[in-house]
Amino acid sequence: MNPCEWLGGFGKNVTLGIEAVKKKFRIKILLNNTPICPRHFLPTFSLITVFILFITSCTTPIVISENNSIHSIESGNLIQNNLSIYTEEPPPIISGEPQMLMPAKIRSIDGMEMIFILSTSRIVSENNLDDQSGNDTHPDHFWIDKDEVTNQQYSNCVGLGNCTEPKFRNSHTRKSYYGNEEFANYPVIFVNWNQARLYCESIGGRLPTLEEWKEASGGNVPGRTYPWGNEYPNSNLANYAGREGDTSEVGSYTMGASPYGVMDMAGNVWEWLDSKTGKKPDCCGLTPGAQYQVLRGGAWSVDSIYLENTHQISDHFLSVSDDTGFRCVVDTVP
Repeated sequence: MNPCEWLGGFGKNVTLGIEAVKKKFRIKILLNNTPICPRHFLPTFSLITVFILFITSCTTPIVISENNSIHSIESGNLIQNNLSIYTEEPPPIISGEPQMLMPAKIRSIDGMEMIFILSTSRIVSENNLDDQSGNDTHPDHFWIDKDEVTNQQYSNCVGLGNCTEPKFRNSHTRKSYYGNEEFANYPVIFVNWNQARLYCESIGGRLPTLEEWKEASGGNVPGRTYPWGNEYPNSNLANYAGREGDTSEVGSYTMGASPYGVMDMAGNVWEWLDSKTGKKPDCCGLTPGAQYQVLRGGAWSVDSIYLENTHQISDHFLSVSDDTGFRCVVDTVP
């Protein structure tokens, strides 16, 4: 029987590849339309590698994930190593680099627009010092806020009694910021990690994990330096390096969107993540025994190097700043 027919036989092609990471095979989709050929493989072949070579002789649209599971993009089927199968709502076929796979949805509780993300890699290595939060328990697809949570949205949560006010109501250059209608659609700042977490829980979600944030920013695409690509940052792409001197309205830099259409993943404000830092307490001035959380994305106040998809910092979970905010993710949309 034709291997395409055996797997469901659908007729589009998707580019596959294998990379060796820490001497282990981890299988992932390559998003550069580069056809696969034997020279892409290492000399040592595993059974799953042989299986991949077998099925790529046809044109079935599949994605092989980091846990060696095989996604049939068109059918929505997941065929695991033991060939057990489940079916869920299928996203459209991926073509090229990451892109918006489903129409955005509006979250009714706070009016936030959410973007659907299908993970192309779910690596949480036991050797990864940047992420110690057990994120492999989360599903391989999720919805992420298109924008950073705004002053108005956060204020509504405070009004409902589910959130506490930011520590300060000003911003870096504005004496009246939080609670000022002029800045209602600007990112909320001066909130600590715990306040951000409580907001996300109040809307039925949570803070993004490190891997989820990287995926949404396009950081899992090989060679992609920034959410928008590899063009060096400029004033059309992001708010950074003090060029505006303060926060900007969310979604202002449309040219700097990630491949999925997520806004301000670089610049404007740092974003709290669910992931804890794995650095040792005696490193980098960290206090032994204290909880430090990862932040990503850079901010209006920092240089361009901090906008890179690979860059991150960490801070005490109760710290607040005039250049730090957050966004949320939800696993399912009601």
